[in-house]
Amino acid sequence: METISFQVGNTDFERFLALSKQTKQSTDAILNAAFISCLEDLEDVLAAKAVLDKNEPMYTLAEVEALLGLAGKI
Repeated sequence: METISFQVGNTDFERFLALSKQTKQSTDAILNAAFISCLEDLEDVLAAKAVLDKNEPMYTLAEVEALLGLAGKI
């Protein structure tokens, strides 16, 4: 396991400690969950950008339903 260190303002640190007390979760658990969630979000953004960069055609839900003969049936 690795350690990450960063600085945060006093106000944000106090908010963080208050959240830990309110949720009865350790500060480590909160930071770990937030870090993992942020990584997943950033990975999703990168994946979406890669798809958009391909400049392939895009369709609305209505267009897909019409193409599949499902318009008005769902």
